[in-house]
Amino acid sequence: MSDSKQAVRSRVDAEAAAQFLSQHAGIPVSSRTVLAWARLGRIPCLRLVGRVAFDLVELEVWLDASYRPSLPTLYARSGQMT
Repeated sequence: MSDSKQAVRSRVDAEAAAQFLSQHAGIPVSSRTVLAWARLGRIPCLRLVGRVAFDLVELEVWLDASYRPSLPTLYARSGQMT
């Protein structure tokens, strides 16, 4: 593969996307929830001839951009809460 070509990205179905999000977000997410979020435009997805696919790289970027630490986490990091 030449440097000018982009690496093949991993595209998965809703079940695999739900597992990925559950592992990386630390909360359980079902495939039904992932599909609902896709239908509402809340999560990055690809619509391909009646099917929905998810790019794992885009999901990771989306998670990073959506992350908001809880207040106890913020206090713990600043040393204000024991």
